[in-house]
Amino acid sequence: MPDIPSVVLSSDEPFGYLGRGDANAFWPQLLDAGVRLADALDAAHVTRTASGHFIENQNSALVVERICSVFSPAKAC
Repeated sequence: MPDIPSVVLSSDEPFGYLGRGDANAFWPQLLDAGVRLADALDAAHVTRTASGHFIENQNSALVVERICSVFSPAKAC
């Protein structure tokens, strides 16, 4: 993977994506995928997002904060 500043945001609430399958049955795999992605990117992994799948809608302030932390880690946006 390229060495670029990154952050991984993971929902902390199981969600049914498009009503397919049991969200709780797939929850452990989704959590593991976030961990693996963060490890592969050597990125911060934010797991306390107070959201389901649509983090940008449910906690937009967190998304903006984390984007700013990637672009300017020494100062706030």
